Amino acid sequence: MHFYKGKQFRIDEFCIYYKYQNKGLGVEFMDLLFKKMKEIDISFILLDTDKSFNAYSFYHKVGFKDIKDSIGLIKKII
Repeated sequence: MHFYKGKQFRIDEFCIYYKYQNKGLGVEFMDLLFKKMKEIDISFILLDTDKSFNAYSFYHKVGFKDIKDSIGLIKKII
């Protein structure tokens, strides 16, 4: 996706099957993803997660930072 500071990549879904979690596979995958994104000139990787999920601390572990001036919004229709 085009972004005002270059191109960005959006992660919509990412998970490691629970039996394989905590074995370094997520970190290894993210390292490969970061290398590939750098090769193809992607400036940012964007994702959403809930702060109560284990994924939140995982993403911090691999270098993601909270966006201080941004907020997620949702509207329930039904």
